[in-house]
Amino acid sequence: MFSSWSILMAANSEHINKPQC
Repeated sequence: MFSSWSILMAANSEHINKPQC
């Protein structure tokens, strides 16, 4: 389950760093 949490965190980080135009 921890792996899924880390993936979600990475996805959120990328989305925040590169927001869709």
